[in-house]
Parts: sequence; structure tokens; C-alpha cells
Amino acid sequence: MSAKKHSFHLTHIQNQLSAKADASSLCSLPAMSALLALFLSCLFLFFYIFGVKQLSQDEDPLHLLQSFSSLKDAPPTKTWTEVRVHPLSYEENMVRAMALFEQNKEKILELKRIQQFAVDVTLDPDSAHPKLILSDDGKQVKHGDVRKNLPDNPERFSKCVNVLGRQSFSSGRFYFEVQVKGKTKWDIGVARESIKRKEFKPLSPQKGYWIVILRNGNEYSAAVGSLIRLYCHPGPEKVGVFVDYDQGLVSFYDVDAAALIYSFTGCCFKEKLYPYFGPGLNDGGKNSEPLVICPVEKMPGRSKNPRHCGLDDADLHT
Repeated sequence: MSAKKHSFHLTHIQNQLSAKADASSLCSLPAMSALLALFLSCLFLFFYIFGVKQLSQDEDPLHLLQSFSSLKDAPPTKTWTEVRVHPLSYEENMVRAMALFEQNKEKILELKRIQQFAVDVTLDPDSAHPKLILSDDGKQVKHGDVRKNLPDNPERFSKCVNVLGRQSFSSGRFYFEVQVKGKTKWDIGVARESIKRKEFKPLSPQKGYWIVILRNGNEYSAAVGSLIRLYCHPGPEKVGVFVDYDQGLVSFYDVDAAALIYSFTGCCFKEKLYPYFGPGLNDGGKNSEPLVICPVEKMPGRSKNPRHCGLDDADLHT
């Protein structure tokens, strides 16, 4: 048997085991461990048999005997009769399915509820850093390579490549959505009116920022002075921002998944809040997609793609 045929058989075994692994929710942990052990045994046998076949084609009998004696013993056979696979019953599967359905329904209902507070947000060109490019309708922003010659008015960011929304809020509840698809970095949230716009400042509630950020394509964090790492898999393509001014709440959502990303709670707002947008440097074209303020659409009856968002495990123990 040729090496190609051996490779085919090994691949076939891998595919079979992968199919079994895909049904891991129906198998016990010992069964999965047994499958792994079986695969490793098959892998050892593949190389053992292939080595023997190669040596058998050697025309030098002395070399054949010398080489054969150096081969390791084949692994002992294992009895698999003690392995038990316990598939879930029909009733157990139905209970799990209904629990997931209820959980998904509650998430969708929550997002639908807060989407009722959607407001029309446009970008304020007077606050935009000189290297930012804003669309004519004030709905898109991205970083450019050329610093425009703009008036250095008090409202304008001169150090950080950010821009605020035109609209301010000092009571009640409001909500807006931002498309972030294709970007490797961004800052999104709200900021108070008195933030320092002419110097670098750490993004934190103490400095007047309630922000969630993305870095390096897949590193999500909440900016609280230090960074709280967030787990989002896969990452959101559209981020919803909800603020309850009177209750001191700022929440971020993965819109398509109807999943909560992070909430700032117990906030003490004493001045106007503005939507805050940082598209990040374009990074030689790697982050050239704009942030887009989207019209808020009605949530579908169910989330299309299941996603998981929340605190990174590392931060749950800090």
C-alpha cells in the first residue's frame, strides 16, 4: 500500500472522528477521551505500517533486517467495551432546545425594547480631528493620511482622532447604532461635554468617557482607566449604544446577535452627553473602513447567527 493510500485511510479516520466530535453534546467526556485515544493509536499504526512497507521495498536484505530491528513495537490493542456513550433522550433535547429558545427570545425582546429610544445622530464636523474624513451626510467617518487645515476651535479634537455627535442629551434615554464591519480598531460610546480635547487622556468614566474599544481586529475592551477585556465571538458587525441618563446606565449591544457586550452601571451624569466615535488610524489601509451611523431597523424574529459576548474569563477572576 502506498503512502498516498495510507494518507487517505488516515484522513478517513480523522473525518469519522471529527463527525463524532461534532456530536460532542451527545457524548460523555469519557467517550470523547476514548475517541482521542483511538485516533492517536490509529496515527501510530499508520506510521508503523508505512515504515514496514517502505522497508519491504528495500532490495538489500541485510539493510532490511538491520532497519526492521530498529522499529518500535506496535502499540498494544485496547479493549473499548468499557466505553459507554449516553445520547441525550428526546425529552432532554427538547428541554435544552426550549431553554435556548427562551433565552434567545428574552435577548431579542430586550433589544427591541431599547430600540424604541432610537435617536437620529449625525457627526459634528466642528469637533472632528483634522485627519478625519466625514461623509457629506454626517453619518460616516474614517481616518485619512492628510491633516486638513481647519480652525483650531475649542470643540475640536487636536490630539486624538475622534469626533462627537452633534446631538447632546441631558436626561431620559437614547439609543443609536454604529456599523463596524471590516474594521480592526475603533472607539464607540458617549462622552461628557467637558472632556479635554487638546490633549491625550486615558479613556475612563473618571475622565468623562464611557467607551468600548476594539484593537488588533479581535481584542475588545471596556475603557475604565485600565482595560477590562471582553469576550465577543465572533465580533459584532453592528454595535448598539443605549444610555439611560437618569439611571446612570450605558450599555453596548451586538445588534445582530441581540447580545449584551458590556454595561457601565451606577454612573453619575451631571452634564450633557454626546455620542463619541473614534474610527482609529487607517493603519496603511488595514483599517480603512468607516464607522457608519445606521438607521435603527426593527429586530428580526430571531438572531441569525448565535454569538457570545461578555467579560473575558481572565477578568472574571481579577
